[in-house]
Amino acid sequence: FASDVEGVFSGYAATFNTSDAVNDTMLPGVFKESLESGRRIKMFFNHNHKDIPIGDWVTLAEDNVGLFVEGKIDLNHIMGPTLYSAMKRNAVDGLSQGFTTKDGDYEKKAGGGRAFKNLNLIEISPVNFPCETQARISDVKSDVPGLESLSDFEHYLRDAGGFSKSEATYFVSQFV
Repeated sequence: FASDVEGVFSGYAATFNTSDAVNDTMLPGVFKESLESGRRIKMFFNHNHKDIPIGDWVTLAEDNVGLFVEGKIDLNHIMGPTLYSAMKRNAVDGLSQGFTTKDGDYEKKAGGGRAFKNLNLIEISPVNFPCETQARISDVKSDVPGLESLSDFEHYLRDAGGFSKSEATYFVSQFV
């Protein structure tokens, strides 16, 4: 049976009140206007704006930690399966935002850098090297390979789950 989780991942695209590699800081509420605007935030790989977006953002929400995101890689995109495989191996584990600002959206910090209180979020990219070290992919969902039918699932429950034949058959019958 087809899975809705294949290609799905989540993490934090930004954390609040931390300094990134260039001493910039995102303050709570910085993404509020962008999230409430109804605009679609794009997903690229490594901020490659010249390419077709590599997936879609399913969830974008500020919480007490930062900007939590859940996305789904388009596995029909030429780079989709490769990126998804790299995420599952933790070879690609960073996130980064692309945005613009206008006057009054930030304050300059003593010693360099900026404290952002508002911005115009354009895109969020899975990246190899995030500027903010805490902006990371934390979970990559994965299908159990080879489960394409209810019968396959029944066998999996017996082999890997320790279910008896009757238990596995009963459990799978609840989905029919």
